[in-house]
Amino acid sequence: TTLLAVFVKDGLLEWVSIGDSPLYLVRGGKIERLNADHSLAPVLDLMAENGEISAEQAEADPRRSALRDAVMGQPLKLTDFGGPLELQDGDAVLLGSDGMQTLDLDRWADLCSAAAESGPEAILEHAFSEIEALDAPGQDNCTAILMSVHDTAA
Repeated sequence: TTLLAVFVKDGLLEWVSIGDSPLYLVRGGKIERLNADHSLAPVLDLMAENGEISAEQAEADPRRSALRDAVMGQPLKLTDFGGPLELQDGDAVLLGSDGMQTLDLDRWADLCSAAAESGPEAILEHAFSEIEALDAPGQDNCTAILMSVHDTAA
């Protein structure tokens, strides 16, 4: 089991995560992952970067999505605590299960940038429709929460 939880108070975002569920900040049309990925993917990517394996081998490794740590009733080795991060007017914060990664990050950035106008619910409905239309083999479950940040001082 993975865990991803966020806490927002007074315009500050904090989080805790265990596993591979991503947390993204979309600001100014750019998307950035905030939390660590506790799957083997970053380990394989680092091995490729260091020349130990090829980039193709890293991408194709069947263990790529295997978790290095998860909530299983045992002591945790990897826990990501983050923040506080000051949120700005127009930001979008996207939490989700790894199944949302079927959509390209640039596409998520485009969709989330429109959250202020369209609303988070409409954005997620559209994103889920796009994921379904891709009909990816072995598509993992897709769950997401999108928060649109508005200036409350006005």
